[in-house]
Amino acid sequence: MLFIALVTGAITFVYEIAWVRMLSLVLGSSTHSFELMLSSMIFGIALGSLWVKKRIDAYDNLLIALGVILCCKGVFAMATLPLYLSSFDVIQVLFNTLNKTAFSYAAFNVTGQVIAMSVMVPAAFFAGMSLPIITMYLYRSGHGESAIGRAYAWNTLGAIIGVALAVHLGLVYLGVKHLVVVAALVDIGIAIALIATSKHLRARPTVAIAASASGVVLLLTVSGVTFDPLK
Repeated sequence: MLFIALVTGAITFVYEIAWVRMLSLVLGSSTHSFELMLSSMIFGIALGSLWVKKRIDAYDNLLIALGVILCCKGVFAMATLPLYLSSFDVIQVLFNTLNKTAFSYAAFNVTGQVIAMSVMVPAAFFAGMSLPIITMYLYRSGHGESAIGRAYAWNTLGAIIGVALAVHLGLVYLGVKHLVVVAALVDIGIAIALIATSKHLRARPTVAIAASASGVVLLLTVSGVTFDPLK
């Protein structure tokens, strides 16, 4: 489970690097634009952690819960690609409509925040749910409170590894689109493996639903999303 904490941390930050790379072309590469993106990512993670806080005790099978969460995380990550393409059109309309006034600057920032949140929050929400589930699973398995520290340490190490891999290898050799798709497939693969190894009665139908939904989204993403270099 600690290895899963490492991998999920890495994948989450692979997404973040890809999203920052995408949105920097839409919102600009200024520090202020990065603040909009970072705040959206942190908000999504915090919201997911808050949501699962009141529900985690009711989960009778944490492996299935974690599997469903990671599957949703991967599916929503792939769904950011078509959303990203449409954001160019929103910004273009905004530039053609607004004048250079203080109100226009505020409107641009609000719109930029909405775009960044639309791209980042859905998948980040499920990322925020995953680590509490992992720590609770370790705690219930008899590892004690020290499991919390170990889970967070491995997750943080995974985040560092994910950033390094995304920046130095992923973006260079895969490009943004395929980097997101590959990372999502890792999330979904772990999700299906977790559900499949569970002995719960709902495991088999859940695997079928997760695999089918992920396959449809993957097919639509790979075949239907084409990045335009001119944009």
